[in-house]
Amino acid sequence: MASGGIDDAARRQVGEAGAEHEMVRVGGLDGVAAALRRRAVVGYHWFEHADQPAQGRFDGENSNFGTVTIEDDVYQELTQAMTAVNAEAEALHEASALAA
Repeated sequence: MASGGIDDAARRQVGEAGAEHEMVRVGGLDGVAAALRRRAVVGYHWFEHADQPAQGRFDGENSNFGTVTIEDDVYQELTQAMTAVNAEAEALHEASALAA
């Protein structure tokens, strides 16, 4: 499964640039849908609820993996895409079992 983070410099941008980077993460959800079409997959999860702080966590990692910013602002496009994938999850996985 792929990771959906972006680098620290990119995540600090706002406006169009920030939206572009969010859409990269939205595109990564295609991998979740593809995985759900595999019979052996038993689940999936999102790594972090909130982005990591700019100064980093205890080990210095400061990635953008969250569904919300460090200011608790929701990534709208990402949340909408996750909602759509989750709504289809059971049907996608059930179809994979029938195809096997």
